Amino acid sequence: MALRALRFLERDGEEELDIDGTIAATARNGGDVEIVQRRSRANRVRLTLLLDSGGSMAPFARDLDRLFTAAQEVQTFRSLETWHFHNCVYCYLVKDYDEWDRVPTERILGKLGPEHRLLFVGDACMAPWELFSSYGSDTPSGLDWLGRFVRSCPATVWLNPMSSNEWNHPTVRAVGELMPMYPLTLDGLRDA
Repeated sequence: MALRALRFLERDGEEELDIDGTIAATARNGGDVEIVQRRSRANRVRLTLLLDSGGSMAPFARDLDRLFTAAQEVQTFRSLETWHFHNCVYCYLVKDYDEWDRVPTERILGKLGPEHRLLFVGDACMAPWELFSSYGSDTPSGLDWLGRFVRSCPATVWLNPMSSNEWNHPTVRAVGELMPMYPLTLDGLRDA
């Protein structure tokens, strides 16, 4: 139910019979039938889930699986994409770890826009060098990559499965300063 709150319904697509409008228009015409049509409502939101997988996220695998399954079952989004990363986003995102299906992060960023809702899910707890250091003079740091996502999609949040009293780690604080962070709970998802 909380995922359904992400919907943004707008008149779009094929026209359909507006029964209430037809009745009202016919009544205004003294009984002469006037057919009123309108475009159907479609959800224009494109949801992208970016999931931290493995390592310290292992205890939360069940919660991630439930979120992923719920997002697929809602089926009300214009599109749904899921990508995986470990600890932070770097040069590649992974579609499927079993097949090691890696895609350059730049390619994913190029497809994102303001109509996207980005949900990062992870504990944001990592070694500080993983978030703050770059891997060469022309390679962005993990924090730089996250900033690029926030600039591409203003509706970006981070859902953290750890208890909020454990968020005092330097990398968790840095991510929380870059984008809103909420607990990975139903209330947290609604608030996000």
